[in-house]
Amino acid sequence: TKNIAYAYSAFFTSPVMEQLADLLVADAPEGIERVFFCSGGAEAVEGAIKIARQYFLEVGQPQRRLLISLQQSYHGNTVATLSLGGDLSRREAYEPFLFPVEQIAPCYEYRTRLCSETREQYGRRMADELEAALHRLGPQNVAAFLCEPVLGSTVGCAPPAPGYLKRLRNICNQYGVLLIFDEVLCGMGRTGYAYACNEDG
Repeated sequence: TKNIAYAYSAFFTSPVMEQLADLLVADAPEGIERVFFCSGGAEAVEGAIKIARQYFLEVGQPQRRLLISLQQSYHGNTVATLSLGGDLSRREAYEPFLFPVEQIAPCYEYRTRLCSETREQYGRRMADELEAALHRLGPQNVAAFLCEPVLGSTVGCAPPAPGYLKRLRNICNQYGVLLIFDEVLCGMGRTGYAYACNEDG
């Protein structure tokens, strides 16, 4: 008999996929109990925002359709992921096709931390940009905030300041916004943690 390692997981499964799913869930942050396999990063990000939309339709909050992401972020080269990304050079030619996404400044300590700030104060200030964006848009209208825990393609490698990711989680919880971490570049052990977001608790 022949074994198959991957098939589109909305319709098919295999023992290998199920074993990998169990492994991924075992190391995942608390509350993550399911896995949806995709063929690449852009498809994974698009899948995540579609799941966010479907979630709010199911819970009776269809007005939650807006997304927030980071400036200088990269999430892929499809129309949806370019819309989410903040790399202006990649977006330029396709701007007429992109949908609007609110973007906030990234936690890029090398460039934007003030001399008077501790790393923790800086992380708090940058995370609070999310709360300010939610107030501008109306938190009841926002479905999800998406970011890379460690900025990768656009700025090189910019790890988050201490407390930044935890503060983002708290803000999302407070306003009922889904938090999507794009760990295509920084996950699966690249930071010393199976999931890069675990570094900040």
